[in-house]
Amino acid sequence: MLRFNSISAPRIFNQNINLKNLNPTELGWIRPDTTISFQSPQAAQAYAKKRVLQALNNSSPFERGILIKKNVVLGEINGSFNSVDLKKYIANKKVAGSTFFHGHPEVYGEAMPVSITDFLVQVGNKIKNMVAFNKDGEFSILEEKIEKKFYNYLPAKVEEFFESAARIGTAVTAVDKFSKMWAKFFPAPLRESVNKMMHAQISNEILSGKKVIEEGKSLLKRERLVKQIALLETQIYKNGAAAKSINDFWKANADRWGYRYKTNFSNLKNAPGPF
Repeated sequence: MLRFNSISAPRIFNQNINLKNLNPTELGWIRPDTTISFQSPQAAQAYAKKRVLQALNNSSPFERGILIKKNVVLGEINGSFNSVDLKKYIANKKVAGSTFFHGHPEVYGEAMPVSITDFLVQVGNKIKNMVAFNKDGEFSILEEKIEKKFYNYLPAKVEEFFESAARIGTAVTAVDKFSKMWAKFFPAPLRESVNKMMHAQISNEILSGKKVIEEGKSLLKRERLVKQIALLETQIYKNGAAAKSINDFWKANADRWGYRYKTNFSNLKNAPGPF
C-alpha cells in the first residue's frame, strides 16, 4: 500500500493561532530543503501521526505518508484510498534507516495491518520502521531488528553484495508464503490462479520469475475469472478474515526474517506498544 506523489508542509503559524496555547516542544521549523525539524523524535512522530489521522478521518479517507528520520520529517505526501508512492525518496536514497508513518483506510469496516507490499518496500529500501495506523490511531508496525551478520565484518562492497542478496531472499520467501496463504481462502480449483495473480500484482520478475509474472498477468485479463475472485475476496474482507490472516502471517514469520511485529489494533486484540 505504498505510493507517494506530492510534498506539502504545514503552516507553523497563522493569524488564528493563540500563541498562549502553543507548546514550544511541539513546534517544527521548515528548513531550506523543505524538510521539517522538530526538537525531538517524539515531537516529529506526534506530528506525523496527527497528519496521518487527519487524512484517515477525512470525509473521503486517503493514505497520507510521512517519512521521518530521527527528529526530522523528510516529506509528507498524499496518496489515494489504498496507496502512497515513495519513488521520489527512494530515488534520492533518503529512506534508509527511516521510519515511515502512513494510514490504512477501512475496508468493509476494518483497517488492515501492515501489508505485504509495505513490507517489500521496507525490505528493499532498508526502512527501519514501517508503521500503519487505523483511523482511531491504533498502530501496526514492522521494526527491523539490529542483528550482526557474518558479512558485516567483510569489506564494504562485499558486505553490500551479501546484504542485497539476503534482502532479495527475504522478499522472495515473503511473496511466496503470502500468496499461498491468501490462495487458501479460495476453493481448490481457483487457488493456483489466485496464487499466480497475487505474484503478478505484488511482485516482479526478480522476486517471482518471469514465467509466473506473465501467467499471472494473463489471468488478470480474464474478466470473468477476475470478477469471480473479486466476489469471493469481498466476503473475506467482510467477515474479518483478511485482517486476522495478515496479522497471523506477521506473527508467524516476521521474527525469522529479522523483524519485530507489533500491533494494538482493537479488532486483533494484541498488546499495546510504542505509538
